[in-house]
Amino acid sequence: MFSESDTTGLWSGPVGLYAYYKVGRLGTKQRVHRANERGEKPPNKKKPFWQSVGVAATHCGSGCTLGDICAELFVFFVPIVIFGSHVLGTWVLDYIVAFIFGIAFQYFTIKPMRELSMGDALKGAVK
Repeated sequence: MFSESDTTGLWSGPVGLYAYYKVGRLGTKQRVHRANERGEKPPNKKKPFWQSVGVAATHCGSGCTLGDICAELFVFFVPIVIFGSHVLGTWVLDYIVAFIFGIAFQYFTIKPMRELSMGDALKGAVK
């Protein structure tokens, strides 16, 4: 449905999308493979700490944004009321769904990258 670059653009706008393509996709498998095929030095997969943190934040931010959009669409059709408040019901659902999506985006990034077990990847995603 959405790629990560699409959802990064949703929450951070053109500047975030530009940064994602310049920094976030720097050492992807495809770029390394293409460089190896051409006999060139592959791009450095090891990013400076600040770049790693920024890329991790975009994964989580993308998931949270998509979760918020899905939750808002849901409450548009099925209003949720908590303690008599539609706003509180919406906030609670937004938080839960955004948290789940954010963890999922982190999980599916961390697990293959670090080749972790399911449990260890889930712990890493929650961190």
